[in-house]
Amino acid sequence: MRIIRSTKSRKKKKGLLTRCRPAVVDQWQSHQLNANVLTNTGQRKQRKTRSRVLVKTLLVMGVLGALPFAAKWGYDRIFFESRDFKLTRLVIATDGDLSESNIAETGGVVSGMDLMELDLEIVRKKIEGLPNVAKAEVSRELPDRLEIRVKEHVPVAWLSCPPQGIRPMNVERGYLLDEKGNVFRCLELHEGMKRLPVIEALKIARPAEGSILQSEAIGRAIELINLSEKTFGGMGLEVVEVRIVTEWSLDCVYRDGMIASFAMNDIDRGMLDLHHIVKKMRLRSLQLATVNLVVMKNIPVTFAEGVDASALQPDDTTPVENEAEAISSGELEEQKHLRSILEGG
Repeated sequence: MRIIRSTKSRKKKKGLLTRCRPAVVDQWQSHQLNANVLTNTGQRKQRKTRSRVLVKTLLVMGVLGALPFAAKWGYDRIFFESRDFKLTRLVIATDGDLSESNIAETGGVVSGMDLMELDLEIVRKKIEGLPNVAKAEVSRELPDRLEIRVKEHVPVAWLSCPPQGIRPMNVERGYLLDEKGNVFRCLELHEGMKRLPVIEALKIARPAEGSILQSEAIGRAIELINLSEKTFGGMGLEVVEVRIVTEWSLDCVYRDGMIASFAMNDIDRGMLDLHHIVKKMRLRSLQLATVNLVVMKNIPVTFAEGVDASALQPDDTTPVENEAEAISSGELEEQKHLRSILEGG
């Protein structure tokens, strides 16, 4: 049997379904809206937080960046704009013949000048520009003190070159040399300068004050002077003059009149031989006139006075200053040197 439902009943059911559906949709949309609102609120808070952090970071960076400029401004205000830092105490020390007034004038330093406006590096370079100066140090001590320390070239010899008119012991036409070959003028001809040895060269390039003399022969002559001072420092032998004789030999003139000839490239060996010879001759009270150390064997010598032949014979009874020292240094070698002198002389 088929049951037929009325149209009214179907309409009521349809209406019921129709009325219930919007309620479900509205609830879902409400939930979605609330979620969107919460999300947007969180994003706005995050953006505000990030903005505050960024502003604070920029503010801190700006303050840190401004600190050096502020410090410089304060430094300038305190020091450079102050008129209390006047130079009233000038201390100058030098180990040579330069005068304090010459050093101050060269450096452009004047009493009463603003000490903070003084460029110490410029002052140092000006002073080191003097031919006599090897090194200069400049320092200041606030509020009013400036100190200048100068190390001058130490002269070891006069330069002599007759063909070029360069004369020793002459302030106007003479040049001094230090151990490195620096060329500079003599400012004061005192007794110490007069006792310096002379290096005579006939063929050299024209020297310029404040430069280094580029000459191998001059360098060897300076080496010979220094080595002789070390070897005979306690024996009273002083070098008066070193003559550049040839391209391969030097003549060294001593204050007692002895002339020793050295090979240009064998100075050390020649000085050692000369030391043995002088020591032995002094034990026999003999004065040497010339010694030719260019040769290595049978060294020729001459004496200042006539010598008895018996005085030249080896004498085993001759006393020595220190027997142990003589044995340790090789007495046999000294005897060989003495025999070579006798055979060559």
